[in-house]
Amino acid sequence: METKLLAITNVANGGSTPVPFTDFPENLMIVTRVSNERVDDIGNSSTYLTSTFSNGFLNVGWGFPCTMANQVPISYRTIPRSVEYELEWTYVDDYRLDLTQPNPVASFHYDNGAIGYTFANNATRVRLKGMSYAIPVIYQRGAIIFRLRTVRPNPDNYEEMIYGNWSLATTGTVNLNDANFGQKAYRISAQQAHLGDRLNWQYSTNFAEEGKYKHSISYFDGVLKSRQSQTRMNSASCPGCSAGHPGLFNRSRSVNGI
Repeated sequence: METKLLAITNVANGGSTPVPFTDFPENLMIVTRVSNERVDDIGNSSTYLTSTFSNGFLNVGWGFPCTMANQVPISYRTIPRSVEYELEWTYVDDYRLDLTQPNPVASFHYDNGAIGYTFANNATRVRLKGMSYAIPVIYQRGAIIFRLRTVRPNPDNYEEMIYGNWSLATTGTVNLNDANFGQKAYRISAQQAHLGDRLNWQYSTNFAEEGKYKHSISYFDGVLKSRQSQTRMNSASCPGCSAGHPGLFNRSRSVNGI
């Protein structure tokens, strides 16, 4: 590395006074340091996604194939450097029935396992730095369809971002019988539907940076009077709870750490 000294400025006491080169002795020593940050160029390489259900969450993880000397992928790089990810998911319900059949069954069955979806209208997207994310499965019977893309700085202009291709098209179908179904979707069975569809409930989520969120759920009786509300942040271990009591004014009380 070659370094050329162009000017000298005296910044003592908050000043900014140019100093002539002739005022310095010939034995002046200059110490320089170069800082760098590696950015892995994974381009549009195929994303390998996995999903597992545990304790009410759909845990989605991902990796990227790492090749050497034009060989087939030998492993999956778990942490590409200076790369972020956008994870997007949408929900498709499974309550549509074919009433023309003698024994009506839900749509996922009479469509031969094909699940139509679109991310264009009602999808959730978060930007992440890690290689996994836990989606709370508070849904009715149906399926969660998810996809991923990379976001990394432009090596020619770090103020710009380069967005990779999505792992799944914006609109299309996935099939329950596909061997790779778990890499792009998860089916919510009748048993996994929230509270088995036995109560009236309403669920909402507010997101912040890096996938942090606060989610709230309210439960209602048969005449749609609120009976209980719960709020929890994914960065906290204890939810807050507000319970309603039958009566003329439907009184409520709040309890923390339920």
